[in-house]
Amino acid sequence: MRPTLLLTTLLASGCAAYTAEASREVRQAEVASDLGGEEREPEAAAALGQRLEREAKALRAEQGDAGLTLSDCFRLALATSERLGLRAERVFDVDMQRREAIATVLPQVALYGRHTKDSNSIALGGGGSFQPSERTSYGVRVRQAVFDPTILPRLSVLAETRQIEALNLRAERDQVLFGVASDFYEILSLEADLVAIAATAASAQESVRVLEARAELGLAREDSVLLAKASLAEAEARRIQTAAERDRAKARLRSKLGRQTLPPLRDTYQVSASPDALPRLVDRALAQRYDLAAARTAIAEAEASKDQALSAYLPRVDLVFDHLTESEEGFNRQLDWTLGIDLSWTVFDGGGREARVARAAAAIRARQLELRELERAVEVEVEEAALAFRSLDRALFSFRARAEAAAAAYEVIESRQTSGDATNLEVLDARRTREDAGRNLERARLGRKLAALRIRLAAGDFRRSAPALELAGRTP
Repeated sequence: MRPTLLLTTLLASGCAAYTAEASREVRQAEVASDLGGEEREPEAAAALGQRLEREAKALRAEQGDAGLTLSDCFRLALATSERLGLRAERVFDVDMQRREAIATVLPQVALYGRHTKDSNSIALGGGGSFQPSERTSYGVRVRQAVFDPTILPRLSVLAETRQIEALNLRAERDQVLFGVASDFYEILSLEADLVAIAATAASAQESVRVLEARAELGLAREDSVLLAKASLAEAEARRIQTAAERDRAKARLRSKLGRQTLPPLRDTYQVSASPDALPRLVDRALAQRYDLAAARTAIAEAEASKDQALSAYLPRVDLVFDHLTESEEGFNRQLDWTLGIDLSWTVFDGGGREARVARAAAAIRARQLELRELERAVEVEVEEAALAFRSLDRALFSFRARAEAAAAAYEVIESRQTSGDATNLEVLDARRTREDAGRNLERARLGRKLAALRIRLAAGDFRRSAPALELAGRTP
């Protein structure tokens, strides 16, 4: 391999390793920057992000016999989510753009050289010959920006862009965690359905056995046996469908957690208090939501872009120094240097600058309209989340009472069937009612927990939820 190619390869590989590690550090710090509710210093956020990655690595190494809690799932998702990685790369890209912009006002040093060889014709007594000559020149050029009107507006734009990307990463983090919670509680709900269906199937199997025995003695009709078998087949069909839905939910959760297998899930999250009144929730959302903060920052970014467009009306001044060394045939070395000032000032560009300023002003108005539209959408989202929780909260008592009544009714009808006072159809209806009531109660109980997390998400307060507090090492 040629030396220049080898050097280029080594430099490129070193830069790639550096940028990958730096991007990883950005992800760790930004994901943990305000996890638990408090805004951390960069060093503390990076330390928390590194601890979460170590905990996720330990969870992946475990067999998972003890089961995964919701906070454990959050740890794994934060460490493996490609969506968060993509957002972190965008933050890192803006950081590198800022470094690139600062580099334009630092001294620029360039080395250059040239070697030429030509032939001079020499006439000698009617004949001629050629005398080759060689010339070598090399030097160094240093350029320093004295006044660049675009650099400060450019840095302002990048500062706002960086803040927008960081806010988008935090919003993406909350969306990823809520998606994990949705799959988590869907799996638990479907597994509870499977338990209820299994109990119904076992009861139906026992009914078929009893009715077949009674039919052989002439104490039960054939249609009662057929109805019992149909109920058993229906329970088996529901079990197959529910198991398939659970397996699909598990596949989604495995993908989000980066695991090949999914250990049992343990629900330790408790919802102890009802949410605040709707006006307070809306006010909190308007003050805390990441997307609203990003929309407000986008207005500041558009204003900085307008300043950048206006900077095109100002001149640019550079200080230039050239040092040149020339030699011919290895002799007659000559040294030359120049120091000068370059001034460039666009007086007229056909109206391009005016168009760019007008576009920047239009962008400011557009961002303001987008912010107002987003604020209205957030108010509706918060209200819908609050109504969903309150409806489940109020209905939970009714679901519990219905489940208890349905279970008691089934026991009564089953005893009446034993004594011959109830038909098999009544038993089947009571069994189906008991199963539906139990399933609805468990779905309402788990759905209430997810609805509480949805309120946190809508109000921009997901980072203060109990599972997120546990990630930050704080007690809910």
